[in-house]
Amino acid sequence: MKDFTKEKKNIYLIDTTLRDGAQAARINFSYSEKLEIAKLLFDCNIDEVEAGIPAAGEKEIEFINNLIRIKPFKTKISVWCRNNLSDINHALDTDAEIIHISIFCSEILQKAFNKNFTKQIEDLKQNIKPVIDSGKMVSVGFQDVFRTPERNIINALNAISDTSIFRIRLADSCGCALPDDCSKLIKSVKKVWGNKKIDFHAHNDCGLSAANSISAFSSGADSVSVTVNGIGERAGNTSLSDIASVALITDLFNTGLNYRNIKALSDAVSRYSHFSVSPFAPLIGSHIFEHKAGIHVSALLNDPKSYQPYPNTENPCSSGESSANNSGIDTTQTNKFLFGQYSSMGCINGFMKHYGHSLSQETAALLKQRIDEHAAKQKTDMDGSTLISIYNECVAGGPNER
Repeated sequence: MKDFTKEKKNIYLIDTTLRDGAQAARINFSYSEKLEIAKLLFDCNIDEVEAGIPAAGEKEIEFINNLIRIKPFKTKISVWCRNNLSDINHALDTDAEIIHISIFCSEILQKAFNKNFTKQIEDLKQNIKPVIDSGKMVSVGFQDVFRTPERNIINALNAISDTSIFRIRLADSCGCALPDDCSKLIKSVKKVWGNKKIDFHAHNDCGLSAANSISAFSSGADSVSVTVNGIGERAGNTSLSDIASVALITDLFNTGLNYRNIKALSDAVSRYSHFSVSPFAPLIGSHIFEHKAGIHVSALLNDPKSYQPYPNTENPCSSGESSANNSGIDTTQTNKFLFGQYSSMGCINGFMKHYGHSLSQETAALLKQRIDEHAAKQKTDMDGSTLISIYNECVAGGPNER
């Protein structure tokens, strides 16, 4: 049960759709598409936008600087760098407030890039000096932390604890962690890192990115990284809509998001990435307010909250505008009722009665027959508006007869 008297923490959301999301295979956003996505992120009141990689070239730098000019005051812009002065100097050519520098932690990544962990930390302490001198904030990312001995991470944090780094990012780069792993690591890190900021960056290879992000936040992380629709390398990243949904349904945290604009943002990223959103995706999926099971429909007709977890009866991502079609059904209502082969006579009777139609046994049987025929032929369910239209046309003799 949701406890409305409980004071919730604020979670800081870092959206990396334009950086990590854009790195996903088969995704190539144009300049104008990235600009539209950024504006929609601003409309959603996202806390921070990781806008790109300045080392990618002048176009990237131009885009990042353009965002600085149009962003809301409260939204921060960050950029991503490798741990070298060339990348950092490119980042300094931007007006981004935060420069994020990434290092390789696990042995497998160190071997792949011919890097030594101790040497990376030594280089980092030198490389951040021009960033600090510029007045920008420094964030440092630890890649692949769950394939890295914890003592190595703790030793590295001890080595940089006296620097002006304001935030570290712990990245589950291969999506191999479990929620308990995330909780344990965050708690250990906080003992060393103290009151400085911790971001958690999850990948979804085990389907646990949202659960891991929530576990990390609940254990002391200050922020989580997300992408729109969960796009990203391999199985993707933590989806913004997953975290937004948890905030609505549970007592864990507040997001400060403008929910009315999340669907438009999701649709734009889907359109420009050419990847559709799962109809079962939390908050933004097309099926999440559709109901067919007889017991669900019957309950929802009596109480719209009975089989929906959201705290009110309105789709939190809807525009708030309502309209009614010729059948008298509000087409923008939260719950949409469907009918198929497993719809019971009781369910059909209850639905029709709710909309002012009392059915005889024969009429109910005829509607059930039409529903079954539609399901067998069309391989899909019949919506409530169609059911009422069939009743009006074939049973009652016209739309005005009741």
